[in-house]
Amino acid sequence: MHQFDEGHKEFKGFSAKYAEDILPILEFMEAERVAAMGQFKGDCIFIILGAIAGLFMLITSGHNQFIFIVFVIAAILFLWRYSSHIKPVKTQTKTLLLQQITEFIGLSYSEHVGKPVFFAPMISHHLLPHHYDRVRFEDQLSGHAHGANFTVIECKMEKKRKNKNGHTSWEAVFHGALFEVGFHRKFEGKILVLRDKGWFNAKSKKTGGFSKLKRVGLASPKFEKLFEAYGTDQVEARYILTPTFMEALMALEESVEGRNIRFGFFNQKLYVAIETPNRFEVGSMRKSLTDTVRTQKIIDEFGALFDVIDGVLNRSA
Repeated sequence: MHQFDEGHKEFKGFSAKYAEDILPILEFMEAERVAAMGQFKGDCIFIILGAIAGLFMLITSGHNQFIFIVFVIAAILFLWRYSSHIKPVKTQTKTLLLQQITEFIGLSYSEHVGKPVFFAPMISHHLLPHHYDRVRFEDQLSGHAHGANFTVIECKMEKKRKNKNGHTSWEAVFHGALFEVGFHRKFEGKILVLRDKGWFNAKSKKTGGFSKLKRVGLASPKFEKLFEAYGTDQVEARYILTPTFMEALMALEESVEGRNIRFGFFNQKLYVAIETPNRFEVGSMRKSLTDTVRTQKIIDEFGALFDVIDGVLNRSA
């Protein structure tokens, strides 16, 4: 029986749960993955052969200006066949693992969700971009752990762009994870910690309530170089923003392969925004579904979240 890292109390006994309930299902689904990969590879061969034939005809006929069309069509066909064969298996695997893991540790999971109530406050406090044209949310986790209620949700914000020819495209201005963590202890002041971006922070701190905040020095020179911290209560801010807590946040960023983490304490809660690729993904479909690295990666993401919660609780007890 494979032994997972059960360092957090919520995961005690998960290795046995995996062996008894999850692994048999993954073994059954593995046959579907192998079949889907076979079909996809077969389709790819035909697409490549068709693209080569198309390129040959264009080159020999002298229509080189249309060569890029062949590559565009081939790319579209690749994506179409991937969506038809591989994506359903990948989605089923992700749903299975998340449902089983969250049920085991007592959390709830929703794949498709609406706009959370804390989205607007995170924008007004400069944790998210102000300018966007559309937004999408998915993969919400919520529950109670380590003495705190929390919600984690994936967010993608996009802005419409037009080039000089009038063609429209969508640019992602934020793609990552949003966290709301509530504690029993009331935080009397307000704290905002942003990435140190020089002139941007100097300009933005004049709006959105920044004028009422004072710069807070961080105890660690390492974090002084990475972040700019502001608060209404200097004593409370320094008490919370310890090197241990900041290390926990950086570990959270690393565990989800993220960057540009920023956070704030306001409305008696902790809010975190991290730019990340899609969270809780199950990895490459070229590997067996029974590869335990997939499951361990998801467990590690939960563990990093628990570490952040513990870091705050240890400073706010």
